[in-house]
Amino acid sequence: MKVDFMIIGAMKCGTSSLSSLLAEHPDISFSQPKEPSFFSDVPDWRSSLGQYHDLFRHKEAKIYGEGSTSYTKSLSRKVKVWEELHSYNKDLKLIYLIRHPVERAVSQYLHGYQRGFIDQPFNSALYKSELLYVGRYYFQIWPFIEQFGRDKILILKFEDFVRDHHTTLNMVSGFLGIDSAPFEGLENIYKNVMNERRVMTNQQEHKFRKYIGPIKSYLGGKAVNFIRERMIRKNEKRLKDFEFCLSDTEEEKILSFTRLDILNLQQIIPFDVSDYLVPSQNGKYRPGRRIFPFGTSGG
Repeated sequence: MKVDFMIIGAMKCGTSSLSSLLAEHPDISFSQPKEPSFFSDVPDWRSSLGQYHDLFRHKEAKIYGEGSTSYTKSLSRKVKVWEELHSYNKDLKLIYLIRHPVERAVSQYLHGYQRGFIDQPFNSALYKSELLYVGRYYFQIWPFIEQFGRDKILILKFEDFVRDHHTTLNMVSGFLGIDSAPFEGLENIYKNVMNERRVMTNQQEHKFRKYIGPIKSYLGGKAVNFIRERMIRKNEKRLKDFEFCLSDTEEEKILSFTRLDILNLQQIIPFDVSDYLVPSQNGKYRPGRRIFPFGTSGG
């Protein structure tokens, strides 16, 4: 077997939701887990292909797919993922979602803070993390276009997907060559990690696997669940009073940094993204608004 398609980004643009919907189609076997990051994380992937293909054993289907946003993150450029994917399957089809750059950057920051990947204020994170670079959509997708050709890549708009997921799924069905009928009864299961507040940090998960995993059979289920619950509550306490407020300066920095990419992207896509050049009309993260994304402090 070979994987036929991949959702390669961008992070915090609805890739988890689209993956979940596609996994419901009878003709699609989607990887478990959804985001294996195999071709960006495994140095010698050719010798481990059997392990990769085992992620699809739970379901035989007409086509196989996965969704790893790491494939288009700028930090993965050190392995030139597009070349590795082309070596694996030159006929691979790629799906890439985009979102208003301010909304996307804030969403990634909050997700990173929730999971402990980021611990500095938003303004500092813009300079020290990948928040800005992941929003450079043209820069991220262009090497894949050069490698595979424009016809092998479907670019979708997050806002359109959320507003009318059936139209988006019809487009994906046509792109993948499958019947869209099985999607007709599906509700929009928009997945937002921000809504999954009861989580451990990445560091806590690492400690849990390292110290609890080897002795899980001796501890028993109740003890393991008790330890997990204590760790989750500790993270919840850290997050409860966390306050986020976007400033005009931070918003302008994001828009300025991504402007040229949006203009270049507009030249290769059939839909309008001029709204990505101006402040988001969503209002959720408008400058000056104080929000408590992980708790109820402040009302």
